[in-house]
Formats: sequence, structure tokens, C-alpha cells
Amino acid sequence: MTGMIIISYEQGLGSLNLLGIIPGLLAGLSCAGFIIVSKATVANYPSAIIVSYSYLAFALFLSPLLFTSMLFTTHA
Repeated sequence: MTGMIIISYEQGLGSLNLLGIIPGLLAGLSCAGFIIVSKATVANYPSAIIVSYSYLAFALFLSPLLFTSMLFTTHA
């Protein structure tokens, strides 16, 4: 988060791009959430099960993005 603030101040607040900052903050929050949840579940389940379910959950969560690229392509 500190790096994002430093970069935004170097470029000036007028060129602040929310479409770049919001996903960056969401990535940091999801990483922190994954660490917190994984610490709680490691005590109860084997690590291979945790990794398998987390990859499956994120694949299902991100799968709609496979189809959104068709919306943003331009035809020359």
C-alpha cells in the first residue's frame, strides 16, 4: 500500500487511475484474507486439500473473466 501511495504522489494526484488502484487494493485484501483463513484451516485439514479447494474456488470466481474479453475487443 505504501508503494501505491508513493507512485501516486510521484505522478501527481491528477493522474490517479482508480481502475488501477482498486484492483491493487482488492488483491492485497484478498491475499491477507487468504492468509487469515488458511491459518485457521491448516489446524483442521491437510494442506493439499486446502490448496485444491482454494484453486477451485478462485478458478470458479475468475471464470467469468474469460468471456468478458470479447466485450472489450475492437474489430479493425
